[in-house]
Amino acid sequence: KNNIYFFQKIKNIFKLKKIPKTIEIYDISHISGEFAVGIMVSFNKDGFIKNNYRKFNIKGKFKRKEIISKSDDYSMIYEVLNRRLKESSKTISFPDLIIIDGGKGHLSTALNVLKNLNLEKKIELASIAKGENRNEGNETFYIKNNKKIKFNSDNKTLFFLQRLRDEAHRFAITSHRTRRSK
Repeated sequence: KNNIYFFQKIKNIFKLKKIPKTIEIYDISHISGEFAVGIMVSFNKDGFIKNNYRKFNIKGKFKRKEIISKSDDYSMIYEVLNRRLKESSKTISFPDLIIIDGGKGHLSTALNVLKNLNLEKKIELASIAKGENRNEGNETFYIKNNKKIKFNSDNKTLFFLQRLRDEAHRFAITSHRTRRSK
């Protein structure tokens, strides 16, 4: 199937130890910190695994430092990953690769969580940062050792990764709207 081809490509491009079987993509949605929601979407060779999608209403429990601003995305990512990898682990097995919507800071925050939970050998990590002027096709990917990866705007693997990110966005925005309307 086509997805396996892209998993192989991602392994090579992101310099992963093995071809990922499952990828989880994380995104945060809020308006200046209000009604913040963190989400996770899950993907394997058969496509998106909707049963494994998770929504985390941000509670602000896991602070990276004592005083945080309301819209501290890093603390939100920190909280979501801690909750996912501590709790949901009982029901959903861990992914081989986690992709965070965000830049270098999001990546290092996620790496800290993996290190604290002794998972940095088990789960690989990448982040996808929006391009200049937030335009599609100009994304920068960050992987371990702060290496940056850019694709040509017509690259098929880039389209594949954008599709994962866009599904995470869609789910995050829907979840955020639902929380806000309550």
